[in-house]
Amino acid sequence: MYIDASTVRNGEKSYTRYLLRESFRDGGKVKHRTIANLSKCSEQDIAAMRLAFKHKDQLSTLSAQLDGPISVPKVPQLDTPLLRQRPLLSVTLI
Repeated sequence: MYIDASTVRNGEKSYTRYLLRESFRDGGKVKHRTIANLSKCSEQDIAAMRLAFKHKDQLSTLSAQLDGPISVPKVPQLDTPLLRQRPLLSVTLI
């Protein structure tokens, strides 16, 4: 899984969209599935999620160093049936 970012320019304005996506193969072709739209999240939230994905194997070590679970803001778009079956990270949502 990864966070995909793209910027669209309309005149002088620019809009950035962030999508939580996963890659998979279908019949030998690489395809991408959008899991959640993260565009309403702040830049800090996006940076925190990218950092968590980058170090997802080390989150338990970080949690132990902080003397408790890691808390991240709850993102309503992430509460989908697909993600309830397969959690992204072992963190506590607040």
